[in-house]
Amino acid sequence: MKNLFLLLLTLTAQAVTLPLYIDTTTNTVVSPDAPTTLAGYGIEDAIGGDPADGNFLVGDGSAFIVESGNTAQVSLGIINDASGINIGQDSLAQFYSGVSIGIGSDATSGIAIGLNSEETAQGVAIGGFSSVESGVSVGISSSSLIGGVAIGNSAVADGDGRVQLGSGTNAIDSTIQFLSSGSVTAAQFGRLNTSTTSVTSTTYTANATDSTIIVHDDTAGAVVTITLPPAATVGDGFALVILKKDSTAHVVIDGNGSETINGSATQQLTGQHESIKIITNGIEWFIISGI
Repeated sequence: MKNLFLLLLTLTAQAVTLPLYIDTTTNTVVSPDAPTTLAGYGIEDAIGGDPADGNFLVGDGSAFIVESGNTAQVSLGIINDASGINIGQDSLAQFYSGVSIGIGSDATSGIAIGLNSEETAQGVAIGGFSSVESGVSVGISSSSLIGGVAIGNSAVADGDGRVQLGSGTNAIDSTIQFLSSGSVTAAQFGRLNTSTTSVTSTTYTANATDSTIIVHDDTAGAVVTITLPPAATVGDGFALVILKKDSTAHVVIDGNGSETINGSATQQLTGQHESIKIITNGIEWFIISGI
């Protein structure tokens, strides 16, 4: 493999400054004028007669020397002595796994990309003045701590499991927030799913991912009981639609434990295509429409 090293030398004797390319395959300096041996520039001894692939020719203040690997990267300013990767003025990668890209960026053991971005504990900070501690922070002046995820300019998610999308602060662990819409749990976020659940057996317990339940009572062949999830588990505002598709048997809707539906322990669907929509306040259930 041909190794090329780019130097800019001032040839004072000839009163010109030329870009010169060192071709280590032929051990010559190639200029616009003509090839010249390295010995003529006093640096042949530095690289030797048979230079290894991947070596760099650098100056140590008094002479040209050959370096490779981490040593060369430190001299070139790509990494520091701790073997992190630094790209940008005053950037700092403090440990082996640190990557710091951008003026004034600082990475301890993760990734910091952007002007004055800061990462302190195996996190990822991307964006000017972003900061992170064992989380992910993407956006100008975004901030996350202890496993939080902040995405967007001035997004803040300083807590375990917090997700902030867009400008704003999510102050509740294990929740997600879009802008300043209010934090929601994973179960509440999952309610955006509008798919249907088909029930063909005689019993079914609804859960937080259900939105519409269609009961195939012909297939079940007998009374079908739908048990509601605990109101406290699905939380305030959880709504559920239950529809009886066929005409074979009744469908009984039963509150969980002692929980009631419009004050009663159960509600029934008796006619074909009859349906009910119910909602909870986190304590009990209420009928919005149907029956």
